[in-house]
Amino acid sequence: MAKRRKIKKKKNSSIFLNSIAGAMIVIVFVFLYSSIVDNKARVENNKDYFSRGLENIPMAKLNIQEKMKKDVDVVIELINGNGESGVCEQYKEYFTKKGVDVINVGNADNFNYAKTVIHLHTDSYKKAKVISKLLGVEVNTVLKTTTPSVSCDISVVLGKDYKELLPYKSFNVIE
Repeated sequence: MAKRRKIKKKKNSSIFLNSIAGAMIVIVFVFLYSSIVDNKARVENNKDYFSRGLENIPMAKLNIQEKMKKDVDVVIELINGNGESGVCEQYKEYFTKKGVDVINVGNADNFNYAKTVIHLHTDSYKKAKVISKLLGVEVNTVLKTTTPSVSCDISVVLGKDYKELLPYKSFNVIE
């Protein structure tokens, strides 16, 4: 009879251990499932975040962009003087990220500009210094041109040397 009791004890303890192992497996699966569902919700929220308008962007982000614009305080237009398609759009994105207000993108009267030219339409050489620094060019390339019909501080004519300018190095361009 002693042998039978030992077998019963082993059966009872193995049932108990199997029950604990089964409960642990269920808990792990519940944890994994809730993690997956939570992660899906985060991905969906991020997709929605980028499709929303400015009114739904958190104020902290808008405040940073507004602060950058106030610090830089320059309104420019970008003019393509090199004939390469899409160059002004890349530079527009670069300047916008730096807090510069780009109000116009267009083509020059011709595409034979060898060098990039900066036309200053105001008396603020400080603004010209900001743009020349962002482009990585000398301030002496700035031309003072007073054009009353232009509604910006500076016109940047991107010449054939646009690949040598500082912003171009930050673009992900495959040639």
